[in-house]
Amino acid sequence: MLAMGLFDCCVVLQVHSGGGDEDFFTSVSFRRHLLAWVSGGGTVLFHGERNVTQAFGWFGKPWRFTNYLRTVHHCFATGPESPHCCRGWYPEVVGAVVHDVSVKACLLSDVPPHEILFGSGTGAVSQSMVFAPQELDPGMCAVAVGEYGAGYVGFFGDVNAEDSTQQIVATLALGPSSHPYPWIPNRACYRRCPRAGKRVVVTVLLAAARLAENSFEEASNDDGAFAGARLPAMPSEVWYHVLRMLPTLWGPRPLRS
Repeated sequence: MLAMGLFDCCVVLQVHSGGGDEDFFTSVSFRRHLLAWVSGGGTVLFHGERNVTQAFGWFGKPWRFTNYLRTVHHCFATGPESPHCCRGWYPEVVGAVVHDVSVKACLLSDVPPHEILFGSGTGAVSQSMVFAPQELDPGMCAVAVGEYGAGYVGFFGDVNAEDSTQQIVATLALGPSSHPYPWIPNRACYRRCPRAGKRVVVTVLLAAARLAENSFEEASNDDGAFAGARLPAMPSEVWYHVLRMLPTLWGPRPLRS
């Protein structure tokens, strides 16, 4: 599916430490395709425990598991002057997630400062309803993002799927603001859709066209400003979002012509 060019972001969830993920780490073909896809501009985000750190070596990252606890993390990509590679990602959206976050997570160490997206700072302490606070080393990382070729590899260790983490992951999945629409759908994408998918596309596009026509007619009736004008062209964003949505309707099943 990644090789088909239908996705900009891949999120790998719940790589456990108890085993059962051997195929994920031993499949040479999967690793080759994943590396090529990320290097070409894709974003892969890993979530999990100790075992997931094996995958970071594929991308030349020294990140390793260090601890499991709750503490406060602050964002290392808070502005254009930040050295972090995510400093320019969706500035109009990322403002909602650059504040400090308290999260219970599997944490990484050995993450360079320019790849720590959310990490502990000086004076950070553990948070627990049972144990007394313990002083922590700065740089323990709950969310890491680094570059690989033209793409990005990342990690988030939150074990409770908290709202702040979901917001962070959604922002990362959107991609850099310089490429708000890095994938542009075309006729080949439509041909690969199953018949049911094509019906969804056509229905949504017809509905969007009708809405555009209605707004056009209302404006014409109000002040005649559009008298004699042509119906506005269908925004490319409609195509983009409809076709991008299709893979989620059928889950992991490949799209067939």
